[in-house]
Amino acid sequence: RSGVGFSDDAFIFCFGAVGGKQSHLKGVQLLEKALDILHQTLDKESIKRVKILMFGGKQQGTDVYAGFEAYYLGYISNPIDLAKVYSSANCVVVPSLVESFGQVAAEGLACETPVVSFKCSGLQDIVIDEVTGLCAQPFSVDSLADKLKLMLETSISDRKHLAKNGREHVVNFVSYPVVAEQYQVIINDAISLKEK
Repeated sequence: RSGVGFSDDAFIFCFGAVGGKQSHLKGVQLLEKALDILHQTLDKESIKRVKILMFGGKQQGTDVYAGFEAYYLGYISNPIDLAKVYSSANCVVVPSLVESFGQVAAEGLACETPVVSFKCSGLQDIVIDEVTGLCAQPFSVDSLADKLKLMLETSISDRKHLAKNGREHVVNFVSYPVVAEQYQVIINDAISLKEK
Protein backbone atom coordinates (compact mmCIF):
# COMPACT_ATOMS: atom_id res chain seq x y z
CA ARG A 1 0.00 0.00 0.00
CA SER A 2 2.72 2.45 0.95
CA GLY A 3 4.54 1.69 -2.31
CA VAL A 4 1.69 3.15 -4.34
CA GLY A 5 0.80 5.84 -1.82
CA PHE A 6 -2.45 4.34 -0.48
CA SER A 7 -3.22 4.91 3.18
CA ASP A 8 -4.04 2.11 5.63
CA ASP A 9 -7.71 3.12 5.71
CA ALA A 10 -8.09 3.03 1.90
CA PHE A 11 -10.37 0.34 0.49
CA ILE A 12 -8.63 -1.15 -2.54
CA PHE A 13 -10.43 -2.96 -5.33
CA CYS A 14 -7.90 -4.85 -7.47
CA PHE A 15 -8.42 -5.86 -11.11
CA GLY A 16 -5.89 -7.74 -13.20
CA ALA A 17 -5.88 -9.21 -16.69
CA VAL A 18 -3.31 -9.91 -19.37
CA GLY A 19 -3.69 -6.95 -21.69
CA GLY A 20 -5.22 -4.89 -18.89
CA LYS A 21 -8.29 -2.94 -19.94
CA GLN A 22 -8.03 -4.11 -23.57
CA SER A 23 -9.57 -7.57 -23.19
CA HIS A 24 -13.33 -7.55 -23.77
CA LEU A 25 -13.80 -11.04 -22.27
CA LYS A 26 -12.26 -9.92 -18.98
CA GLY A 27 -15.32 -7.69 -18.47
CA VAL A 28 -13.55 -4.40 -17.90
CA GLN A 29 -16.39 -2.53 -19.65
CA LEU A 30 -18.85 -4.02 -17.13
CA LEU A 31 -16.52 -3.21 -14.24
CA GLU A 32 -16.33 0.44 -15.29
CA LYS A 33 -20.14 0.71 -15.49
CA ALA A 34 -20.53 -0.99 -12.10
CA LEU A 35 -17.97 1.36 -10.55
CA ASP A 36 -19.85 4.33 -12.06
CA ILE A 37 -23.00 3.09 -10.32
CA LEU A 38 -21.08 2.53 -7.07
CA HIS A 39 -19.62 6.05 -7.31
CA GLN A 40 -23.12 7.53 -7.53
CA THR A 41 -24.23 5.75 -4.34
CA LEU A 42 -21.32 6.76 -2.09
CA ASP A 43 -20.74 9.88 -0.03
CA LYS A 44 -17.65 12.04 -0.61
CA GLU A 45 -15.62 10.43 2.19
CA SER A 46 -16.28 6.92 0.89
CA ILE A 47 -15.36 7.99 -2.65
CA LYS A 48 -12.03 9.31 -1.35
CA ARG A 49 -11.45 6.04 0.53
CA VAL A 50 -12.03 3.73 -2.46
CA LYS A 51 -9.01 3.12 -4.70
CA ILE A 52 -8.65 1.03 -7.85
CA LEU A 53 -5.48 -0.99 -8.40
CA MET A 54 -4.98 -2.45 -11.89
CA PHE A 55 -2.29 -4.65 -13.37
CA GLY A 56 -1.63 -6.63 -16.53
CA GLY A 57 -1.65 -3.93 -19.19
CA LYS A 58 0.94 -1.48 -20.46
CA GLN A 59 -0.40 1.54 -18.58
CA GLN A 60 1.48 2.66 -15.48
CA GLY A 61 0.97 5.50 -13.02
CA THR A 62 -2.04 7.23 -11.52
CA ASP A 63 -5.31 8.28 -13.12
CA VAL A 64 -9.02 8.50 -12.38
CA TYR A 65 -11.16 5.49 -13.26
CA ALA A 66 -14.97 5.66 -12.99
CA GLY A 67 -14.59 8.58 -10.58
CA PHE A 68 -12.12 6.82 -8.28
CA GLU A 69 -8.38 7.30 -7.86
CA ALA A 70 -6.66 4.53 -9.78
CA TYR A 71 -3.13 3.21 -9.86
CA TYR A 72 -1.86 1.20 -12.84
CA LEU A 73 1.02 -1.19 -12.21
CA GLY A 74 1.59 -2.45 -15.75
CA TYR A 75 2.50 -6.07 -16.43
CA ILE A 76 3.79 -8.02 -13.41
CA SER A 77 5.84 -11.15 -14.09
CA ASN A 78 7.36 -11.77 -10.66
CA PRO A 79 5.06 -14.02 -8.54
CA ILE A 80 6.27 -12.43 -5.31
CA ASP A 81 5.38 -8.95 -6.56
CA LEU A 82 2.01 -10.25 -7.74
CA ALA A 83 1.32 -11.78 -4.31
CA LYS A 84 2.11 -8.40 -2.73
CA VAL A 85 -0.42 -6.72 -5.03
CA TYR A 86 -3.17 -9.20 -4.15
CA SER A 87 -2.34 -9.03 -0.45
CA SER A 88 -2.44 -5.23 -0.40
CA ALA A 89 -6.00 -5.19 -1.78
CA ASN A 90 -9.22 -5.50 0.22
CA CYS A 91 -10.99 -7.22 -2.67
CA VAL A 92 -10.07 -8.70 -6.06
CA VAL A 93 -12.70 -8.07 -8.74
CA VAL A 94 -12.99 -10.59 -11.59
CA PRO A 95 -15.81 -9.36 -13.89
CA SER A 96 -14.97 -11.84 -16.67
CA LEU A 97 -17.61 -12.92 -19.16
CA VAL A 98 -16.05 -16.37 -19.33
CA GLU A 99 -13.18 -18.15 -17.58
CA SER A 100 -12.24 -21.77 -18.08
CA PHE A 101 -10.61 -21.68 -14.64
CA GLY A 102 -10.29 -18.24 -13.09
CA GLN A 103 -6.60 -17.83 -12.35
CA VAL A 104 -6.81 -14.26 -11.04
CA ALA A 105 -9.63 -15.28 -8.67
CA ALA A 106 -7.65 -18.30 -7.44
CA GLU A 107 -4.48 -16.23 -6.99
CA GLY A 108 -6.36 -13.57 -5.05
CA LEU A 109 -7.93 -16.16 -2.77
CA ALA A 110 -4.56 -17.88 -2.31
CA CYS A 111 -3.32 -14.54 -0.94
CA GLU A 112 -6.31 -14.39 1.44
CA THR A 113 -8.09 -11.62 -0.44
CA PRO A 114 -11.82 -12.13 -1.04
CA VAL A 115 -13.13 -11.98 -4.60
CA VAL A 116 -16.17 -10.45 -6.30
CA SER A 117 -17.07 -12.04 -9.63
CA PHE A 118 -20.00 -12.98 -11.80
CA LYS A 119 -21.51 -16.40 -11.07
CA CYS A 120 -20.49 -17.95 -14.38
CA SER A 121 -18.22 -20.45 -16.12
CA GLY A 122 -15.13 -21.69 -14.28
CA LEU A 123 -15.37 -18.90 -11.72
CA GLN A 124 -18.19 -20.83 -10.00
CA ASP A 125 -15.64 -23.44 -8.94
CA ILE A 126 -13.38 -20.81 -7.38
CA VAL A 127 -15.66 -18.09 -5.98
CA ILE A 128 -18.37 -19.45 -3.70
CA ASP A 129 -20.96 -16.82 -2.85
CA GLU A 130 -20.73 -15.62 0.75
CA VAL A 131 -18.08 -18.29 1.49
CA THR A 132 -14.95 -17.19 -0.42
CA GLY A 133 -16.33 -13.96 -1.87
CA LEU A 134 -19.44 -12.53 -3.48
CA CYS A 135 -21.05 -13.56 -6.79
CA ALA A 136 -23.04 -11.13 -8.93
CA GLN A 137 -25.75 -12.23 -11.32
CA PRO A 138 -24.08 -12.89 -14.68
CA PHE A 139 -23.29 -9.75 -16.58
CA SER A 140 -25.60 -7.43 -14.60
CA VAL A 141 -23.74 -4.22 -13.84
CA ASP A 142 -26.32 -3.35 -11.18
CA SER A 143 -25.73 -6.68 -9.43
CA LEU A 144 -21.95 -6.23 -9.70
CA ALA A 145 -22.22 -2.72 -8.24
CA ASP A 146 -24.36 -4.09 -5.38
CA LYS A 147 -21.73 -6.75 -4.59
CA LEU A 148 -18.91 -4.19 -4.69
CA LYS A 149 -20.83 -1.98 -2.29
CA LEU A 150 -21.63 -4.95 -0.05
CA MET A 151 -17.93 -5.88 0.08
CA LEU A 152 -17.06 -2.27 0.89
CA GLU A 153 -19.59 -2.31 3.75
CA THR A 154 -18.59 -5.77 5.06
CA SER A 155 -16.81 -5.67 8.40
CA ILE A 156 -13.09 -6.37 8.57
CA SER A 157 -13.72 -9.55 10.56
CA ASP A 158 -16.24 -10.85 8.01
CA ARG A 159 -13.86 -10.05 5.13
CA LYS A 160 -11.09 -11.90 6.96
CA HIS A 161 -13.43 -14.88 7.32
CA LEU A 162 -14.12 -14.85 3.55
CA ALA A 163 -10.37 -14.54 2.93
CA LYS A 164 -9.50 -17.47 5.20
CA ASN A 165 -12.18 -19.62 3.56
CA GLY A 166 -10.86 -18.62 0.15
CA ARG A 167 -7.30 -19.68 0.89
CA GLU A 168 -8.46 -23.01 2.36
CA HIS A 169 -10.63 -23.63 -0.70
CA VAL A 170 -7.76 -23.00 -3.12
CA VAL A 171 -5.31 -25.14 -1.13
CA ASN A 172 -7.80 -28.01 -0.81
CA PHE A 173 -9.09 -28.05 -4.39
CA VAL A 174 -6.73 -26.41 -6.89
CA SER A 175 -3.25 -26.33 -5.36
CA TYR A 176 -0.36 -28.02 -7.20
CA PRO A 177 -0.33 -31.20 -5.05
CA VAL A 178 -4.09 -31.69 -5.48
CA VAL A 179 -4.00 -31.15 -9.24
CA ALA A 180 -0.91 -33.39 -9.58
CA GLU A 181 -2.75 -36.18 -7.79
CA GLN A 182 -5.75 -35.76 -10.10
CA TYR A 183 -3.48 -35.95 -13.15
CA GLN A 184 -1.86 -39.09 -11.76
CA VAL A 185 -5.27 -40.75 -11.43
CA ILE A 186 -6.10 -39.85 -15.06
CA ILE A 187 -2.74 -41.17 -16.30
CA ASN A 188 -3.09 -44.41 -14.32
CA ASP A 189 -6.62 -44.91 -15.70
CA ALA A 190 -5.35 -44.38 -19.26
CA ILE A 191 -2.52 -46.88 -18.72
CA SER A 192 -4.85 -49.49 -17.29
CA LEU A 193 -7.29 -49.05 -20.19
CA LYS A 194 -4.49 -49.45 -22.71
CA GLU A 195 -3.28 -52.64 -21.02
CA LYS A 196 -6.72 -54.31 -21.29
